[in-house]
Amino acid sequence: MTASPALPLSTSESLWTVGRLVHSLETELNALFQSFNLSFNRAQVLVLLLDAPHLLSQARLTGALGVEHASGVKILNGMEARGLIFRVVDRNDRRARLIGLTDDGFAVAQDVAQHAERLCARLFNAPYRQNMQASYQFVRQLSATLSRAG
Repeated sequence: MTASPALPLSTSESLWTVGRLVHSLETELNALFQSFNLSFNRAQVLVLLLDAPHLLSQARLTGALGVEHASGVKILNGMEARGLIFRVVDRNDRRARLIGLTDDGFAVAQDVAQHAERLCARLFNAPYRQNMQASYQFVRQLSATLSRAG
C-alpha cells in the first residue's frame, strides 16, 4: 500500500507545522542537554569549540549563538566556572579574549556531539535522508528571513 501524496498546506498550516516541529526538536534537544546539565547555548559552545581547529574569539562565539554580547559573556562565565572552557587574551588585540576547551570540556563536548549525532541519525533515518539537504536549506532560509524581519 502506497501513501497518498501530501496535500499542499496553506500558509498558516505551514507556519503551525514548522512551529510544532521546532517545539518538538527543542524538547528533544533540551532533554539531551539537560542530561549533561547544559543549556542549549552552552552545548552549542562546546560543539563549536570541539569542531574549531583553533581557539575562537569570544565575539565570534556570542555571534554564533545569536545572543547579545552581555548574554554571551554570562554564558561563557558559567562555563568557565564549571571548568569547561578557558579564556586567554588575544595577543593581536589585548581587549579580545580567545576561548578554548579544557580537558573536562573536551570530554563533555565529545559526549554531547556523540549524543547529538545519534539523535540526528534517529531523526533523519533512511526514508528522510534524501530530503535532509532541502530541509536544511529551507530552515536556513527561514532563519535568515526571521533574522531580517526581527
